[in-house]
Amino acid sequence: MDSGKRILRNTHRTGIGLGKGAVLTLVTVCYLVSLRFASAIPWHRLLFLFYFLNLVIVPGYLLSRILYTGKHVLFSAILSFLSGTVLLYLILTLFAILRWNIVFAGIAVPCISLILTVLSVAGYIGPKTAGGRLLVTLPTARHAHGIVVAALLLVATVLVLRTGDPLLYTGDSQDHIAYIRTISGSHEAFPQQFLYKDGGLLTRDLRKGLLHAMWGTINTMTGRLNSNSVWPLTALIGSLCIILSLFCAGTMLSRNAAIGMLAAVLFVVSYRGGFRGLQLITIARSFPFGKVFLVMFLASAVLFFESRQRGYLVLVVLSAIAATGTHINHFLIIVFLTAVLSLAALFRFGRLGRRREVIVAIALLATAAVLPNLPYLLLRYLRDYAPNNIIHTHAQGLFSFTEKLIVVNPVYFLKVAGPLFVVAFISIFVLWKRSKDDGPLRMLFWGFIAICVLVFNPILVPLIMERISYLLYRFEFAVPSVLVTAYLIHELWRTGLPTKENPLRGKAVVGWITIALLVLYPLLKTPANFAYGKQAADWSGRLSCTGLNDLYEAINADVPRESVIASDPVTSYCIPAFTDQFVVCTYDQHSIPNDSTALDRILDCRELYAPGSGVASIARMLEKYGAGYVVLNGRIPPPVTPSYWKPTKVLAERAATMYMNEPGSFRLLYHHDGLYLFGFTGVQPTDHLAAAPLVDSAVGRMISPDEALRLPGSGEPGIRIAGVHVSNGHVRRGDTLGISIDWVALQHCEPKSYTTYLRFDTDFEKGRWYRASYAKPYRKLVEFLRGQRFRFRTEHLPLEGIYPPDRWPPRTVIRDHVTVRVPRDIAPGRYSISVKLTTKTHTPNYTINDLFSDADMYSGAVMGTVLIE
Repeated sequence: MDSGKRILRNTHRTGIGLGKGAVLTLVTVCYLVSLRFASAIPWHRLLFLFYFLNLVIVPGYLLSRILYTGKHVLFSAILSFLSGTVLLYLILTLFAILRWNIVFAGIAVPCISLILTVLSVAGYIGPKTAGGRLLVTLPTARHAHGIVVAALLLVATVLVLRTGDPLLYTGDSQDHIAYIRTISGSHEAFPQQFLYKDGGLLTRDLRKGLLHAMWGTINTMTGRLNSNSVWPLTALIGSLCIILSLFCAGTMLSRNAAIGMLAAVLFVVSYRGGFRGLQLITIARSFPFGKVFLVMFLASAVLFFESRQRGYLVLVVLSAIAATGTHINHFLIIVFLTAVLSLAALFRFGRLGRRREVIVAIALLATAAVLPNLPYLLLRYLRDYAPNNIIHTHAQGLFSFTEKLIVVNPVYFLKVAGPLFVVAFISIFVLWKRSKDDGPLRMLFWGFIAICVLVFNPILVPLIMERISYLLYRFEFAVPSVLVTAYLIHELWRTGLPTKENPLRGKAVVGWITIALLVLYPLLKTPANFAYGKQAADWSGRLSCTGLNDLYEAINADVPRESVIASDPVTSYCIPAFTDQFVVCTYDQHSIPNDSTALDRILDCRELYAPGSGVASIARMLEKYGAGYVVLNGRIPPPVTPSYWKPTKVLAERAATMYMNEPGSFRLLYHHDGLYLFGFTGVQPTDHLAAAPLVDSAVGRMISPDEALRLPGSGEPGIRIAGVHVSNGHVRRGDTLGISIDWVALQHCEPKSYTTYLRFDTDFEKGRWYRASYAKPYRKLVEFLRGQRFRFRTEHLPLEGIYPPDRWPPRTVIRDHVTVRVPRDIAPGRYSISVKLTTKTHTPNYTINDLFSDADMYSGAVMGTVLIE
């Protein structure tokens, strides 16, 4: 009797209680029972959420009870998600090493939950059992702050579920969906085959991590292969968790829930355009999703230096494991933050005579951040690392002062980081003195300064750009600008508007002006550019790969699973997300880093449209890659611009005619509105018909070497411009203009991502303040004040990339056609037409001349004029 009373007393003090334990046990048992007939339950999304609750939230809640005190539901939610994610990540890592079926992971986790429930109800585990040494004492928050955050969560839920991912043709989502689908079918945490059949190492992608394995496990337990239908739920979970993590991190660091609330609000309404962007939806992708854990790592690391509570060190371990497992690039950011925060702590506490103490803390933090991740990193690099895809190896996203002094492109960096990055930078100036007595804020400031030193250091960047070039942009969230901006807004609001009696009037004025221009003013433009409205949905719908749903249905109906389908890079990138098939190539920058054949595959698939060759060459290409099916897609919208090539409706129809003329080799399985699905029998075609010309009269006369050398340069070495022909020398704004460009290659060219820029310029009244040294900023200011542009530019692939310079015979005139729509917001006048052919990087590189001079990287040879009214 006494023993029973003691257990009940311990339960009251440390456990979860009999009632709550009974509920958790019932939920877990329902999950285990439902596995028997999961595939027969019609509600896929609801089932996915229920299984997510059982495999992540329930065990995470039970584990998090060991680490923290406090009853605030928002803190409990984010710590439960963090703990549960890490538990499932560790189990999936073990299953990957042992090559076990992930179905058993879906059974092991709830069994662990049952054990933890019993131990917690009995009082054997709980916040009090560690004698206070592992406790994380969380701050309290007013109900008003919680209500605002709850409202944000509700808004995010409505927007994500109502709008959904638009799945743009070349967006990042399709290969994530395809990978989760592959896991659901293979039951492997890291599938042996992905995208390419029998591809071996070529199919292994370091960018895909344990987050995909987690979603794949949950989806597997539902008994479905289709992962596209639950993709919005992963975005919803990510959006809710990033809001929670920012609120909790801001509150923990400042001990003020108002700052945490402001950080969450700023993320939703201002970060990456706020409601003018789709960050709430695209957070489903692995790197953005990992920000949830990166924020918790930052807060835990800072507070560990401040308090030395070991509970924060445990949170550091959990956050580091979760962030790295979600996207491997987060490990680099974690190492960066560990080094920066350690140096800041050494500088701060060392001056107070606590050098030995802080050195011990640094050693503990470094060990907690790095050591637990080493087994996973070792597994991924030993198994999956072979960075030999030349598409990913070019330097990009850089800004050059000289040949050797290079930094990250500030224009593009600020485009990625947004106006809040500038606000956060100015916050350092406004609040520096105030941060003297606020250790966490000063640590955030040092971290923010370190980010600027990293990305804008002309000596450091050249040393690391070949390894991680464009990944440096992602360091902007190492110290989230929304956290620093929240501090500034709160301080300005607390001190009030600047007055004569206010001694902080000077810096406060700077702060208020910054907030007004970079936070409040962009909000005014939100209604006109609301990304979740009907107009935006209609626009994205025209560029969405869901427009090929009829193709996916035809493939699922007529093509056996795990067949190989050959198509263009854009269509091939979409097919694995909606079907259980392999492809020959994938889209440009999304091709797997390990794939040494990526560019060859992309270029080989041009044979599908037979530019100047017969159908026999198509058959040889299909046999080379073991492809039994061909998709010809003439529906790709004009705004979709791959780096190498894309088909048009005309090209698709011409190619389809050739296929249908060889019924013994190709059989038509589906055809509608410029979209064709053919089966390849493997029988060699007779090839009695020559392929139709790619473009009528595309190949013209040959010219002499002397004549070729006298032609204007194109901007690309070895290629000249023989002439430019305009369909109409007099057009109105809003009209279309046909332009033909005659190219001449002096010799055989290498395969590259060739792009043509057509630029239209007119003169304008410059005024007394105009100087050539800052011509571009001056012109843009005049354009802004007048509401009219004096320049516009278009770009296109030479002959759609199907017949690019690497196919041009030397010293032969090649005619290229392009249609240009004249913008309505340009000033009327006579415009010069300049032409530039260059190799395009995925993220542009600039020089200082490109920022200030109108004769920039897009300037080409002036080849004609047109009058625009």
